[in-house]
Amino acid sequence: MNIRPANEFDIPALLQMISRHDESVYKGRLKEMQHSESVQLVAEEDGVIIGQAFLAYYGRATFPHYPDIRDLHVVEDSRGKGIGSELIHVCEQLSIQKGFNRIGLAVNPQLNVKARLLYQRLGYQKTEGKPYLDGVFDGHEEWVIDMTKKLMISYDN
Repeated sequence: MNIRPANEFDIPALLQMISRHDESVYKGRLKEMQHSESVQLVAEEDGVIIGQAFLAYYGRATFPHYPDIRDLHVVEDSRGKGIGSELIHVCEQLSIQKGFNRIGLAVNPQLNVKARLLYQRLGYQKTEGKPYLDGVFDGHEEWVIDMTKKLMISYDN
């Protein structure tokens, strides 16, 4: 498996994974990448994209001072193989390289229990904030909680 920054040729595969986005979302993300504001990552195996994660260095409204991991997704057939964990690890390492000592994400605690448990296992903790409406996707309200993790700088080289 290889994790790398996305490019314009990856957009069709990314759109298949997260149907609520349109092409303009990914084109905007690629433009942000040119200015080092964020990075859209893809995980690929044998040339096929099997996962993605978006890392916004500018955070989100509830925690604008450190990066936010968004749209972490692994295709159904590839789940349970550590791909999501590896995407998160790469996001954490990129954040450390940028000088951040904390990172966050949001998750729906009721509808995405497996993801919440993964994040907890990786050291993310629920913040004191209450659940909030993150958006309406395909006609359904997406209520989420914020989770954050303190990043440890490794001096091993």
